[in-house]
Amino acid sequence: MSVQRTRRLHMIGNAHIDPVWLWQWPEGYQEVRATFRSAIDRMDEYPEFVFTCNSVLYLAWVEESDPELFERIRERVAEGRWEVIGGWWVEPDCNLPHGESFVRQALYGQRWLQEKLGIVATAGGNVDSFGHAATLPQLLAKAGLESYVFLRPEPRELELPGQYFWWESADGSRVLAYRIPNQYTTPGTDLAALVAPIAELTEERPELMMFYGVGNHGGGPTRANLDSIRRLDGEDGLPALECSSLREFFERVREEDGIPTWRDELQHHAVGCYSAHSGVKQWNRRAESLLLRAEKWAAVADAAARLRLGERDQRGPGVAVHGGDRDRRLADPLVRVLILLPPSEGKTAPRRGKPLDLDALSSPSLAPRRSRSPGPPSRGRSRACSWPTRWATSSAGRTPSTAPSGTAPATAAATEKA
Repeated sequence: MSVQRTRRLHMIGNAHIDPVWLWQWPEGYQEVRATFRSAIDRMDEYPEFVFTCNSVLYLAWVEESDPELFERIRERVAEGRWEVIGGWWVEPDCNLPHGESFVRQALYGQRWLQEKLGIVATAGGNVDSFGHAATLPQLLAKAGLESYVFLRPEPRELELPGQYFWWESADGSRVLAYRIPNQYTTPGTDLAALVAPIAELTEERPELMMFYGVGNHGGGPTRANLDSIRRLDGEDGLPALECSSLREFFERVREEDGIPTWRDELQHHAVGCYSAHSGVKQWNRRAESLLLRAEKWAAVADAAARLRLGERDQRGPGVAVHGGDRDRRLADPLVRVLILLPPSEGKTAPRRGKPLDLDALSSPSLAPRRSRSPGPPSRGRSRACSWPTRWATSSAGRTPSTAPSGTAPATAAATEKA
């Protein structure tokens, strides 16, 4: 047997699609549907064919535009012949976005896959990004992604310790990463001219991986691609060719000895892109900041709305048993939010790390009380504060040291007057 026949080349059928590039998104929307239908048709003709799909957004588009096609895709996913990688909503740039943006990519993407297909992705992939931040292994690992595939930077731009390696973040989190040796797309013709250079790679590893399929507006793997894989698999001097998946490849190489480790970012490619059209980058960062700010206030507003639960039935008037009143405070989301809020300038709050004594908050001296005056209290009259979680208290029921802004300190004398 030829030495090359002891090596295996995993053929990854895919179709990289830019939803917006030299066209606008409605055209990308239609191209996704056409490409996925072509991939499903090839599966009917070639039983060995496995298709790999990235970007959860594309699946959501197909579910919306062609439910019948989506059901066929769901069946192939269950069979293991339609692999979803990435686990992110789209393939983003991996340098510019805020860290929370990456987290949400995984949160929304993996949640959608779980709800719609009953799976989560285990292999990450951003084949078209121009670089990859050093923090990504931590974010990937925490999202359930155990491996990662990329193309750039290319070998002429960054020398790496191997075709595949452990990529490790500063906190020790790591994923098994693989740099694609060719491109992530190919012409729709015979693949012999592309397979031969990969077979000549000097690295002596028994398993390698190659992506094939026509990308943007190409429809993915073609009949000519798949016919050539069948033919080349039997040729001497070439590795064994197998229609495969990222899951299959990484499972085979994960237990190999001597896989090197890389503890750094993966940079740089096309650096000029990061200074071009600066307005777009500025708008993106501004949108990220506004979304984070809006989400925080939306959480407070939602908690405040649910706080009304404590105002109904017997708990609001204060006639429930002592334990029920305590349960109410524990359950109120706004109370929890206020406990976690950092103290404002010049005010005191429960010390960090010290548990809040909720029973102490039930003592009569700390209970919110209304002034007997029918109208608002006069400027010179103190009034018991209704924000007990912002006071520095102890289990002994110490008098609050500071009240919220605009409210005078609630002393014992003022409490009795009230």
